[in-house]
Amino acid sequence: FCSSWQYSLVRLLTAIPNFKKSEQIAAKLELPLSRVQEILDFLVSRRLCKESNGNYYRTQKNTHVDASSYLSVRHHQNWRMKAANLHESITKEDLVFTAPISISKNDFEQIRKNLLSTITEISKVVTESKDEEVVYLGIDWIKL
Repeated sequence: FCSSWQYSLVRLLTAIPNFKKSEQIAAKLELPLSRVQEILDFLVSRRLCKESNGNYYRTQKNTHVDASSYLSVRHHQNWRMKAANLHESITKEDLVFTAPISISKNDFEQIRKNLLSTITEISKVVTESKDEEVVYLGIDWIKL
């Protein structure tokens, strides 16, 4: 599942009404139908999706990767690379922010706490949100 962003994104798309069929997903992601079908078969075999009459649905099974897992690094890298490729097609609806800065140690910790609080708030909203769009959120707050 963490070997490619494709697994996660295919799974997320199956939660949206217009993306229940493998052909719809393949067209959206511009991936070969055989690749999408391979991914869907994997997701169904791991109970991350279910299939009914050629339609696919995301299950509620959790896919969270703990930060201490060796898979966490790969998961983050996959999505950062995907996001970098998306930068060529950014629209006014999208938001991109990159800011290498110098900062005090205390302010670093304060902003880290603020980001964690914001992530918690986002998680609460997402839990109750209706599946209509798939979006990517990547936050890096790293001492260099």
